[in-house]
Amino acid sequence: MFHYGGRHHHAKADASVALHVQDLVVSYPDREERALDGVSLDVSAGSCLALIGPNGSGKSTLCKSVAGLLRPRSGVIRIFGLPVGGCHHRTAYLPQRTEIEWPFPVDVRRFVLAGRYVHRGWLRRVTDADRAFVSGALSDLGLTSIADRPIGDLSGGQQQRVMLARALVQQAELLLLDEPLNAVDAETRDVILRVLSRLRREGRSVVIVTHDPDWGEDLFDAVVCLQAGRQVDVNACGHGHAGHHGGHRHH
Repeated sequence: MFHYGGRHHHAKADASVALHVQDLVVSYPDREERALDGVSLDVSAGSCLALIGPNGSGKSTLCKSVAGLLRPRSGVIRIFGLPVGGCHHRTAYLPQRTEIEWPFPVDVRRFVLAGRYVHRGWLRRVTDADRAFVSGALSDLGLTSIADRPIGDLSGGQQQRVMLARALVQQAELLLLDEPLNAVDAETRDVILRVLSRLRREGRSVVIVTHDPDWGEDLFDAVVCLQAGRQVDVNACGHGHAGHHGGHRHH
């Protein structure tokens, strides 16, 4: 349920490129076919990338590989110039809501607090600074009033905001968000969009998996499309925008 148990804090080897992926090949342990087949992309520090494509195209697989949850068969992943295991504290992964064990007996505040474990480990005491980060994230996402509620009692929109709050308290410099606006209510959508805009202003690097990149036209610096584990032209995904060419925005 909680990722990033390893506490590897190394200095950046390259501060200009948040994520570098080269010729990445990934297969799931119980399957022979390739979920990703030769994917390459770069995310500059401080930029926002939309990762689009149909279901089963490899979008979530790519995020899980960058997050260290899947081991590639071959290829290179570098986060600020470091291998995945060298910078867990700089990467926050927000999975799809269906991947969380919502009946787990924990309240909202403790669920969000788990995002701080990458900095302090599981055995050290919670500090005032940890509590302040959690309180700030709960406030930003409109969750303060339900902080003591069990996560299993939340609506879908509230669950999505709670997951984002947990990612935010990691203070990660690279955020991997898998369908953050999927099936959420209008209020949650507005709150998440406001937070994403703020993250971009703060210079965070963000990869967002989405079926509909139109909502982020002013947010995304680039769009990458996957189909059957391979990169294809954005127009082939049915999302050819005037503001994007070859996956990158003209400034």
